[in-house]
Amino acid sequence: MSALQILSGGVFCDPWPFDTIYLEQWYAATKPEVFYLASQYIQPARHTDPDFGDVMGMRLRLARNDQAVATLTDFYRTEARANNDLVPWGEPCTYYWRGVVGDEFLDLGAGSKVIILQAHDTNLDFVARFPTFDGAIEESELVLRFSRDSVPTGEVVYSKPLTPRMPIEITMQIMWADDYHVAGELGWYRIYDGDALVAEGSGLNTWLDPDGSSEPWCPFQKWGVYQAGYDYAWWQGKAMNMIYSAAFVASGAVSPAQCRAHTAERLTANRASRIGVL
Repeated sequence: MSALQILSGGVFCDPWPFDTIYLEQWYAATKPEVFYLASQYIQPARHTDPDFGDVMGMRLRLARNDQAVATLTDFYRTEARANNDLVPWGEPCTYYWRGVVGDEFLDLGAGSKVIILQAHDTNLDFVARFPTFDGAIEESELVLRFSRDSVPTGEVVYSKPLTPRMPIEITMQIMWADDYHVAGELGWYRIYDGDALVAEGSGLNTWLDPDGSSEPWCPFQKWGVYQAGYDYAWWQGKAMNMIYSAAFVASGAVSPAQCRAHTAERLTANRASRIGVL
């Protein structure tokens, strides 16, 4: 049995951890019981996982034509997110995302950028800024970046070309450091694409919190589809889908193999189940 201590999120063949996850649609964070079972945007979906075969996952869809409805003109996102008070300061932890990219991401065109995963700062001061960590599909490349006070528009730490139905498996081991809760020199991170270590660093790795009021907790996990503009030329008439098998944060510096084994254990135990059995 997996020995991982899961702080938030889970494997989406299991009954949903409703106490730790919200669904975000139309800039509204809403408890998911109603949206999840009825929504055309976030649904259970079977898909082929490259390691585990035919499994159940979470499908998140965003379509430009849906924004033509007057009440949905601020519909920039279809995302799920963990509660923001689950990852404590001063302890290493591991963020894990596993999913499959929809084919339509290959044809979004010049200037396109769609964020599909994030570790997002709490930001109780509601300052307009980039998320602390994000993974985006930009003109048919997967790009991972950190943003913080010294690099407010983001520092790319890894990128690779996108291919049809490309599996996504990103593991980030990290000790968050904001120079208030944790001294900057104690911060570090390691990022894996599959089992390959593709980026690592040390020092400050999130936005500064001078008096501890804005960031009482470490960044929370998000996954789904987010694009920031209604009128972008590349976005007209387009739609996007992401399917995730798992997204969770575990306590400690956990290896990709351990995260994968935990996912396999849950998928094996619940292979025939529906997500979100209520």
